[in-house]
Amino acid sequence: MSSYTTNRGPLLPAEIMDVVIDQLHLDLKMLGVCGTVCSEWLIRSRYHIFSTVQLWPWRVRRFFELSRSRQCTFTSYVNCIEVNDAQAKLSGQQNDDDILFHQVMSSSSLSRFSHIQSLRIQNVDWTLFSPANRDHLRERLATFTKLESLKFDDVMFHDLREVARITALFPSLRYLVANIQFSKYMEYTITSATTLALPTCLEALRLGTDDAIPSFLSTTFKGSKLSSLVLDGVKFWHLQYVGGVLRSLGDSLRHLQINFSRNDGQWVNSSDLAHLNLKHQKKLQSLHLGGITLVSQSPCALETHIPSLLRGIPSTSNMKNLELDLIVDSEHALRFFGWSKLEHALVKIPRCRLSVNVVPSSVLAEVGGEEIRHFCEAADRFLEGELKSLRKNDRLSVWIHGASTARL
Repeated sequence: MSSYTTNRGPLLPAEIMDVVIDQLHLDLKMLGVCGTVCSEWLIRSRYHIFSTVQLWPWRVRRFFELSRSRQCTFTSYVNCIEVNDAQAKLSGQQNDDDILFHQVMSSSSLSRFSHIQSLRIQNVDWTLFSPANRDHLRERLATFTKLESLKFDDVMFHDLREVARITALFPSLRYLVANIQFSKYMEYTITSATTLALPTCLEALRLGTDDAIPSFLSTTFKGSKLSSLVLDGVKFWHLQYVGGVLRSLGDSLRHLQINFSRNDGQWVNSSDLAHLNLKHQKKLQSLHLGGITLVSQSPCALETHIPSLLRGIPSTSNMKNLELDLIVDSEHALRFFGWSKLEHALVKIPRCRLSVNVVPSSVLAEVGGEEIRHFCEAADRFLEGELKSLRKNDRLSVWIHGASTARL
């Protein structure tokens, strides 16, 4: 085992020093300090400093100048590039030197980073580009031959067809995040999406807008290898599209996460929830339901549906984890949730573990202090009593947010 040495003798082994530097991966200033100590520390520090490069408009020009320098040694360490046109305004330094996304993609310096595996595009309006410019952008994007992860955040397209053209450029694409909007009517976008297909190599998909969820889930998933699907801000009218994709992905889906919109999670009714049917999920291993709002005045429709949802899982599946995120306004609201039915359903899935995350609602959080402490203690006691069988068999984890400790 190698070790760092000085005139005084050996210091910590190299493996331990790497672990120490790894803990500083978010502290660029300290990583810079570590990089000045010795060549061994520089290698590890530089890996974290340049792993993700944020090409904000006001710093692009200088960054490319450095990358073209003969003394430059960091280009091979860049694994992820993030581009965000909104930073031109946020920086407060907007001027003629700002270089926006389409200009970044046209730069010859970008060829030095064709090896990157991750690209994140933020706050770009694709509808402003002419057809010729869109063709040029796709041509430049195709140079990222090793790209595995592509993220769109607050990006505007005409419809899903351009997104399909872009994703088809990357033969190694595994992970796609789409928080996007479309300029065309939703009815048209969804209809046109039914003739499109996402890359069959895609393994994980995360959607989080009113436009993205129904349009992406309307595409053809024939031959898809998609194993992970995460949906954020789901509303009741999205569920019909969720139901359709669950049928299509029955042979591949292993992880499903549905985070309901906080404005809609409480009011989803039984007819909407009927679209959530897991009877086709032969390989499902984990199910995560978030944004479930429980209030004292009325029961939540989700609580009556979850046990039947679990009962529909085929016996051939290997369901290992069910995670519930609850937003609760009082300890009394927890009683509306059908815990006994849920526990009974989980008993029939012997390998499945239940994780419950309880978050005080904003109303309760505003009270704070003694009220929060009382809520945390009461909620923990209640769940311990209601789910005693799961706890006894070490199949339960409960986290009460706001409590100083978690009872496991």
